[in-house]
Amino acid sequence: MIIRSPEPEVKIVVDRDPIKTSFEEWARPGHFSRTIAKGPDTTTWIWNLHADAHDFDSHTSDLEEISRKVFSAHFGQLSIIFLWLSGMYFHGARFSNYEAWLSDPTHIAPSAQVVWPIVGQEILNGDVGGGFRGIQITSGFFQIWRASGITSELQLYCTAIGALVFASLMLFAGWFHYHKAAPKLAWFQDVESMLNHHLAGLLGLGSLSWAGHQIHVSLPINQFLDAGVDPKEIPLPHEFILNRDLLAQLYPSFAEGATPFFTLNWSKYAEFLTFRGGLDPITGGLWLTDIAHHHLAIAILFLIAGHMYRTNWGIGHGIKDILEAHKGPFTGQGHKGLYEILTTSWHAQLSLNLAMLGSLTIIVAHHMYSMPPYPYLAIDYDTAIQLQPIFAQWVQNTHALAPGITAPGATASTSLTWGGGELVAVGGKVALLPIPLGTADFLVHHIHAFTIHVTVLILLKGVLFARSSRLIPDKANLGFRFPCDGPGRGGTCQVSAWDHVFLGLFWMYNAISVSDVWGTISDQGVVTHITGGNFAQSSITINGWLRDFLWAQASQGNVSQFNESSTYLMGWLRDYNPEQNEDNVLARMLDHKEAIISHLSWASLFLGFHTLGLYVHNDVMLAFGTPEKQILIEPIFAQWIQSAHGKTSYGFDVLLSSTNGPAFNAGRSIWLPGWLNAVNENSNSLFLTIGPGDFLVHHAIALGLHTTTLILVKGALDARGSKLMPDKKDFGYSFPCDGPGRGGTCDISAWDAFYLAVFWMLNTIGWDAAVLVIFLLGTHFIGSFLDVKYHWVGYFLLALETHHFMAGIRTVSLIIIGTEHYIMARKSLIQREKKRQKLEQKYHLIRRSSKKKISKVPSLSEKWEIHGKLQSPPRNSAPIRLHRRCFLTGRPRANYRDFGLSGHILREMFHACLLPGAIRSSW
Repeated sequence: MIIRSPEPEVKIVVDRDPIKTSFEEWARPGHFSRTIAKGPDTTTWIWNLHADAHDFDSHTSDLEEISRKVFSAHFGQLSIIFLWLSGMYFHGARFSNYEAWLSDPTHIAPSAQVVWPIVGQEILNGDVGGGFRGIQITSGFFQIWRASGITSELQLYCTAIGALVFASLMLFAGWFHYHKAAPKLAWFQDVESMLNHHLAGLLGLGSLSWAGHQIHVSLPINQFLDAGVDPKEIPLPHEFILNRDLLAQLYPSFAEGATPFFTLNWSKYAEFLTFRGGLDPITGGLWLTDIAHHHLAIAILFLIAGHMYRTNWGIGHGIKDILEAHKGPFTGQGHKGLYEILTTSWHAQLSLNLAMLGSLTIIVAHHMYSMPPYPYLAIDYDTAIQLQPIFAQWVQNTHALAPGITAPGATASTSLTWGGGELVAVGGKVALLPIPLGTADFLVHHIHAFTIHVTVLILLKGVLFARSSRLIPDKANLGFRFPCDGPGRGGTCQVSAWDHVFLGLFWMYNAISVSDVWGTISDQGVVTHITGGNFAQSSITINGWLRDFLWAQASQGNVSQFNESSTYLMGWLRDYNPEQNEDNVLARMLDHKEAIISHLSWASLFLGFHTLGLYVHNDVMLAFGTPEKQILIEPIFAQWIQSAHGKTSYGFDVLLSSTNGPAFNAGRSIWLPGWLNAVNENSNSLFLTIGPGDFLVHHAIALGLHTTTLILVKGALDARGSKLMPDKKDFGYSFPCDGPGRGGTCDISAWDAFYLAVFWMLNTIGWDAAVLVIFLLGTHFIGSFLDVKYHWVGYFLLALETHHFMAGIRTVSLIIIGTEHYIMARKSLIQREKKRQKLEQKYHLIRRSSKKKISKVPSLSEKWEIHGKLQSPPRNSAPIRLHRRCFLTGRPRANYRDFGLSGHILREMFHACLLPGAIRSSW
C-alpha cells in the first residue's frame, strides 16, 4: 500500500492597500518610462506613449507587479467590451428598424445606421424595406436579439443601460484589485484552482444560466413570433419568468414544476428540450429547443469538469504530473519544464489561450455557417458570408448517416451541408442545402488550403523567431512591436511579432468570403445561385475560377474575421530557458531549425518553379489552339487511395476495388453495405473522379502552404537568435532594420514573419471582396520584388551561415544568374528596337524624297539589305538565296525594277533575277 503525503494546503492572501490612489501621475505623460517621460522629440513619442502604456514588461521586472497590472487591465478591457455592447444596443434602439424587421424579416433588411443629410451624404442611405432608408448592417445583431427574445426598442434601451452599469462595475473592480486588494503572485500561479473555477463557474454556471433564459424567455417569445403574433401583443419577458401558469399554456409540463426531474421522468420535458436536428423551416435556423437542450447538457458537463483538478483536497489531477508524463520516443524529456514556463511566463499562458481561442473561433464560425443558430441568419447572405467555413467536406456522407446510429431520436442530420435531406428555403431564398462535391470543390478546397498554409507559414515564422534569430539575437528585448532598427544591422524591418500578426490577419481574410450555395428558389423548385455560370463545369480553368467563383459575389462581399492565432509559440520561445528545457521537445525542435528552414525553402522554390511552369505552358497551348500539347499528369497516388476504398474506374486492382479480394466480399456483405455502390455512383459526392486538373491545383496550393509554413517556421525558430544575429532575443517582438553592420537584418523580426504569413494566408481565403482582390493584385507586383529583396535574401543569408552552405549558395547563384539573364535579354531587346526604328526612319526618308531632285535612288540591293534587317528572314530562306545569286555573283542585272518592299518581293526578285539557263528546281 502506497501512502501519499498530503498535498500542501494552498492559502492565497492579498495585499491590502499596496499602492496609493493618486491622480498626480495623470499629469505626467509617459511616467511609466524614463525615455518617454522626458517629453517629445519627434512624432514617434506619440505612438510610443500609446503603445508602451500597457507594455508592462518594460515598466518593471517584478513578476507580481506585472501580474497585478495585467489582472487589473483585464477589468478595464471588460469595461470597454460592455461599453461597446451598450453602444450596439443603443444604436439598435435609437437608429434602427428592428421592430419593422421583426414583423417581416424576409423582406426587410436590417439597418441601424442612417447617414445625415450633410453635403449630399444621404445618398449612401438605401431602401432596406418597410419605408426605412439607411445602411444595411451585417453584424447579425438583429438575429441574435430575436433569438434572445427582445421584441421592442425599449428592451434594447434597458439592455444598453444595463451594459453601462456593468462597465462601471468593471472599472471599479479594476481599481479595487490593484489599489485596495491586490492578489499575491501565488494566486496567479495556482492554475488548478483557476481551471476549476473557470470550468465550473464561468462555463458551467454561464451555460446553465443561458439555458434558463432560453427556456423561460426565448422559447415562448419566439414561438409567438413564429406564429405571426404582433410583437407588441406578446407578454413582456419578466411575465414568463414570474408567471408559471403563463408558460404552462405553451409547455404543459411546466405545470408539474420540478417533480419530473427528481422522479427521473425527464421525458416530460421533451416539449421544450428536444433533439430534432436539422433546421426550423420557418426561420432557417436551428430549433431553439435543440439549442436550449444543448446548453443545459454542456452546463452539466462543465460543472462536473470543474472538479477535475487537484487543489486542497488531494483528489483530481495535477497539471505538472500530466505534462511530465508525456515522453514520446523522439521528444527526449518530453514536456518536462513546460509547467515552470506556464506558471512563470504570462506570455506562454497568453499564447496558449490565444491558440485555443483562435481554434474555437474557427469552430464556432464553421458551425454558425453550416448550422445557423439564429433565426433568419441563413438567408441574410451579407451577414452569413462572414461565417463561411474553410473545412474539407469529404466526410459529409459519414456525417449525414451518423445521426441514425448515434442519435436514433433525431429526425435530421446535424447539418444539411452533409447531404441526406432537402434544401431549406425561407422567403424564396436558400438557407441551406446539400452540397454535392465534385472536381470544382476539390480545387476550391485545395486553393483554400494553399492560403491557409501560407498563413500558417507566416504565423510559425513569427512564432519561432519571436525571441531571436541569427540576424537579431537580442530580439526579445525589443518587445512585441518595433519598427525598422536602422542600417546598423543591415535593415531589420518587418520582423517583429506585430508584423507577423498583421500579415497573418491579411492572409486570413482571403478565405472567408464566398459561397456557391446561396441563391433563390422558384415556385417550380428551381434554384438560381448568385454565383455566375456553372461553377462545377468552369472551375477547372483559370477564367472560370475567376469569373464564376472568385469574383462572382464581389458586389456583396463583406469581409469579416475568424482567425486561428498561431502566434502562441512566440510566447513559449520568448521566455525559453535552455537550462530548464534541456533535451525536451522544445530544445530538440530548436536544434534542428536549420534543416527545417532549408528543406522548406527548397520545397517552396521547387513547387513554385514547376507549378508555375506547367500553368504557363498549358495556358499557352490553349491560347494557340493546341490543347493536345498540354502537360497533363495523373494523380495516381490519390487515385490509388480512392481505388483502395472501392473506386473501380481507375483500373487499380487493390483492396476494395479488387473483386477477387476478401476485403471486397466483406465490404458487400459484412460492413458498410451499399458503400461500394455509393462510391462508384455519380449521383453523390463520395470519391469524385480526379484527374490532371486536381494534380496541378493541388501542387499550386502546396506552394502557398509551404511558403506560408516557411515564413512562420523561420520566424519562429529564429525568434531568439541566429548566427547572423545572436542577440535577436534582446530586440523583442518587433524591430526595424538594424543597419549594414550585421549584413542587412531587415524583415526578420517575429512581427515581420507574422505580417508576411497573414499576407500569404489572405491570398488563400479571400476570394470574394472586389476591393481586396484589386488590392492584392496591386501588392502582388510590389511584393514579388520585395519578397526576393528582403525575405528570401534573409533566408539565404541564414542558409549561408549554417552547414547548409552549398544549398544556400546554389539558390543565391541561381537567382543572380537568372536576374542577369533577364537584364541582358531586356537590354538586347531595347537595342534591337532602337536599331529597327532608325532603319525604318531611314527608309521612309528615302521614299519621301522627290524624283525631280538629284538624289541617289537606292538600288534593289540596298533595299533588300534594309528589308532583311527589318524582317530578319531565316538564314537559308528563298529570298536570301535569290539575293546571293542576283547581287553577290557579279552576273548581269538587266531590267531591274524598283520593287519596293512589298509583300511580293520574293516573286518580283524571282522573275527579275533568274538568269537564262537556270534550273527552277534549284530555288
